[in-house]
Amino acid sequence: MDLKKIFHSKNLPFKKRFPARTAEASTTTTTAQTNSSPPINVAPLSAASSTCKPTPSVSRQPSNTSLDIPVPPSTPANAEPATQIASLNPDASSNLVITGGFGKHREVDSASTTRKEVESSQPLVQNPPSSPSSFPVFQSTSASHGYAHSRSNDETWVQLVAPIALPLNSGGPFNHAHHFTVNNPTFYDMSPNLPDTFMKDFAERTIRGAAVDSSVRDPPPRCHPGTRLSTIEETRGLCTASPPPKRLAWIVGPAGVGKSAIMQTVAETLPNLGAALFFSANGCNDSTKAIATLAYQLATKFYRYYDYVRTRLTQDPTIFDKAMSVQFNEFFTEPFANRLIYRGTESLVMFIDGVDECDSVLAQRELLELISHFIVRHPSIPLLWITASRPEPHITGFFDTLDTSLFSKTELSADSDKSCADVEKYLRDSFSAIRSKYPSLQFHSQWPTEHQLIRIIATARGLFAYGSTAVRFVDDVENGDPQSQLELLLEVIDNFPSKGNDNDSDMDPMAQLYGLYDRIISRIPKRTLPRTLRLLYFSGVLGKIPGSGYSLPWVAEWLCMTPDIVYASFHHLHSVLRIPSTLDLATHGVVHVHHKSFHDYLEKKFPAVTEEFKSITLDIAVAILKDVFASREKICDEHLRPWDGLTTHWPWPQSDMTQVKSLLYSQVSHTIQSSEETCRRIVLHDANIIHALRVMSTNCFNGASSAPVALFLPNWLLDKVAVCILKETKIVRDVQVGTLDLDRIWHSQQNFYILYRKRDLKQASPRTLARIQCSHKWGPSTKSGDYYITMRTIGASTRESKTHHGCRKQLEGDLMNVYSKTPDTLVTTWTGGDGLGLVIYDFVDPDNAEIEWKYIMPYEASILPLEELTDSNSS
Repeated sequence: MDLKKIFHSKNLPFKKRFPARTAEASTTTTTAQTNSSPPINVAPLSAASSTCKPTPSVSRQPSNTSLDIPVPPSTPANAEPATQIASLNPDASSNLVITGGFGKHREVDSASTTRKEVESSQPLVQNPPSSPSSFPVFQSTSASHGYAHSRSNDETWVQLVAPIALPLNSGGPFNHAHHFTVNNPTFYDMSPNLPDTFMKDFAERTIRGAAVDSSVRDPPPRCHPGTRLSTIEETRGLCTASPPPKRLAWIVGPAGVGKSAIMQTVAETLPNLGAALFFSANGCNDSTKAIATLAYQLATKFYRYYDYVRTRLTQDPTIFDKAMSVQFNEFFTEPFANRLIYRGTESLVMFIDGVDECDSVLAQRELLELISHFIVRHPSIPLLWITASRPEPHITGFFDTLDTSLFSKTELSADSDKSCADVEKYLRDSFSAIRSKYPSLQFHSQWPTEHQLIRIIATARGLFAYGSTAVRFVDDVENGDPQSQLELLLEVIDNFPSKGNDNDSDMDPMAQLYGLYDRIISRIPKRTLPRTLRLLYFSGVLGKIPGSGYSLPWVAEWLCMTPDIVYASFHHLHSVLRIPSTLDLATHGVVHVHHKSFHDYLEKKFPAVTEEFKSITLDIAVAILKDVFASREKICDEHLRPWDGLTTHWPWPQSDMTQVKSLLYSQVSHTIQSSEETCRRIVLHDANIIHALRVMSTNCFNGASSAPVALFLPNWLLDKVAVCILKETKIVRDVQVGTLDLDRIWHSQQNFYILYRKRDLKQASPRTLARIQCSHKWGPSTKSGDYYITMRTIGASTRESKTHHGCRKQLEGDLMNVYSKTPDTLVTTWTGGDGLGLVIYDFVDPDNAEIEWKYIMPYEASILPLEELTDSNSS
């Protein structure tokens, strides 16, 4: 089991390469048996060929690609096409062994030829013109993705890159060969069939669960049959028009009117769907992955776009880490507008739902601006963008500034006659379905009564979110009593506070929905509510958490809850939450809200929860580490690791137990290390936090997923009072720099940190102003007490590179200088429970005494033997 998947992996680092080939360094050995027969021609397969039949002799033709792939400068001037065949002595050895690299392009055609296996290939380009924007050549695996069937008949897409091609000087069985003849050969292809992980790696850079057919959204919101017909037909008509009157559409309406259902219904039935992205508050809202998500879906559908994207990402895998505008240019503007990869008359439709649920206002506007600018500059490119959002001020303001000739607007109103009629049909059909499911309701001639049904319909006032929540509330399978649930629903409607008059038009459907949510929450027993709120917080439903929270088993581990306690705490929330129904589904499952309005309701109901849970999260982390051994001698035992003492609460497979404990130990250590509360508790001499700092890991700086708290360098390492207390308790110690093994610093796999602090932002020195060649940028200055602190992080994954890392060289030079000249200089050390440590070197800026510097460096294994640590501390 891959335990990285048991909690949401938004922040997990992606360090995989996008290989140019399935096997870069593989070799192929081909054996040819020669007989006395007429000479034959040897030529590569054409681009359209994907069969293994012997074909008539063909001469090599230039590639039909529109991308210029220049011949490398090292190609010999006399390199000849493979069709120039001379004679080879037929009396030579009957067996010719030819060795070449994997992916070389060869085919032998003869009426009597027997070919065991031939790779599909792309003809090589003869004397192509040079191009400043050429891409490296790679081996295509399009056929493995199900594209081969359309290679020869899809003329709406243009081949921009050679899917299979190698430079003329590449090593192959006939590389630079001439003046020979091969008679009646039999070739055996010994190329290894290695798996291609390109698309799997690509998928890791997308928003999981945001596709139209994602299991995370199953069942997705769909329009009830017979509802929203006019809006669906209007949208579908725009999508199928050739060409469409507008290239951008905006479906806008308040929460709960059915925007996502309309988008889903149209997208999943549209034959010319390009891609669909459904932003949501359930964690599918990462703006940095939005463009890649659309590109990935296009690559799974259209092999020529796949070839282009694969080549581009092979050349520059860092595209994923670049700004949204750069990604849009690489994945859309360049292929569709500049290179005209798609020339069909039918538009490719791109759906983007829930724009307002993207993770930042700036990203929402930027995404819309990129789309609108693309349309303005390239109005004839056959891409159609369908967007949907709430009428948020910044989004409404954006569309107000656009020329109305650029986009179409469909406005949905909750209390319109159409909306009310649609919701009424949905409610009548849904309650009829509930009645048919329960035998006890068959005794009623009509259920609910017409009067009861009209009261519910009037309360919904055209709001689908209210109607669907009411139906789920009544049909709660955990309760199993729809009649009593119906009575509770009607009670909420009757007891809802009025505005002082009997005018139904003043009734606010969202207020009624929130009133129903109030009733649902109120059913949770008081003794259970604190546990439920913690579950909601760690699951990402409540509060503002980086990412979307943990999977259900990982929430249980953090909160020390067994499955029965977890499910009992969620018992009354099935009408508003999508909860994994079994332990098997829960293993990788997360808790989702049925509708974002419940998330909004919780934010208003519990406005201070995020701040409150910062302290609660630290309490939980400290409590978990109480089970970790406090004795350094025990921890350093090679057979006993610090996390062995942890207790698990979810029924994990026994084979995964050690990994679960290790991961939990690392995450709670990180939480304690980065919590804003840690410093205050150290100053208060909190015994529990002191114990936690003694046994926790220091290996927590590398961006590993942690509890939902902000990630920043621990402020207690910068606080002199806190550090002094930790020295008294012998958690951190002073040692002489000359006693350190510096190789254990330089070879560490953790991050390095360089900080400087000053009282006045205007203070500077040659060190702070130096423009060294370094890819690591200074972060913004932040106020901490009386000082402004500026930090630079040297990432563990890039530290070994010797270029563009001047900050690392500066750090090494400073420490080596002190090590050799003043080895008795004291540095602060902290060794964690797992034996990994930190070395902290403080010094005053040599050019400005008002500026103080701090190097925080990782150290692999214990700093010094215990007796030396004790002697150093006492001296």
